[in-house]
Amino acid sequence: MLASIRSLRSLVPLVAVVGSALPVAAQKLHLVDDVESKPTGLLMHEHLVVTHNGWSYFAREGAGVGAELHRVNVATGSLELVRDVHSGPDGSRPDLLTVLNGVLYFTADDGVHGVELWRSDGTAAGTQMVADIRAGSGGSIVVMPWVREPLAIAAGELFFAADSGGGATLWHSDGTTAGTQPVANGGPNPAQIASDGTAVYYRAQSELRRATAAGATALKSFYGGPNQPTVFNGAVYFHAALNGNDSYELWKSDGTAAGTVLVKDIHAGAGLGLSSYASLFTVAGNQLFFTANDGVHGRELWSTDGTSAGTALVADIGPGIASGLGDSIYWRMKIGRA
Repeated sequence: MLASIRSLRSLVPLVAVVGSALPVAAQKLHLVDDVESKPTGLLMHEHLVVTHNGWSYFAREGAGVGAELHRVNVATGSLELVRDVHSGPDGSRPDLLTVLNGVLYFTADDGVHGVELWRSDGTAAGTQMVADIRAGSGGSIVVMPWVREPLAIAAGELFFAADSGGGATLWHSDGTTAGTQPVANGGPNPAQIASDGTAVYYRAQSELRRATAAGATALKSFYGGPNQPTVFNGAVYFHAALNGNDSYELWKSDGTAAGTVLVKDIHAGAGLGLSSYASLFTVAGNQLFFTANDGVHGRELWSTDGTSAGTALVADIGPGIASGLGDSIYWRMKIGRA
């Protein structure tokens, strides 16, 4: 059975050390507290654990309550239920935990309004819904189980996708009801939101868009849309194809239409079958690391400094066309309990 973890031990980040290309320091794992001694109930994902002001916040199922917001004191190990937002076995299922300006924000369903944006100062009285964006029990925020991304923060505001009834579009919030509003030209169906601190970049169906609270601008349209936007060194990187006769390659944008350009055609040639599918972007130092298939070495570890000349294979881990890497460089696992 899977352990239900005391301190976040169901989430153990591991690093695959690829030869000597990416040296990493070993990290000692430490049990803080057994938040649930039975093999039932700790609801955890990497986006569901936030440490703030000496407390780690997460969603946990406990005796008599469904999945609700709890916190554990990092120093003492004491566990507290913050608030039973949705009484009963279902719970409010807090998700997308994000700290902004000393306040914890998350999505939750109180059983009346559906999934909406909430905030908490760590007390029951201070845990309240920010805004009922979509009236009724349907909720406005859809949390995709296969896309685990926290709420984006830019220029001191939260950015997220929500549907008030006319289709999903981009919203922003300063943490107040009045300050929670749709972003002009924010839709349709925003996803994969990345922030450079002053603005957010995201996929709006086929388009790459840049947005602030003042509004959004479409930068470029792609076949199937831009994928996995990741901010690095003042630009956003992603893989995309211009059309069905093009290939999915590494692109970047400086936030302007003219500055949205191909970085490198890693898998030379046109056609979707000749795509490198640059993916799993990870910033380390002054390099952006990712996996790609150049058609010669299989899927291997690559890096870029943002230039075509500076985009290169790090190591041919598995010589030949067979990939040296699987689908991930970093992964997480749960520790089993007999």
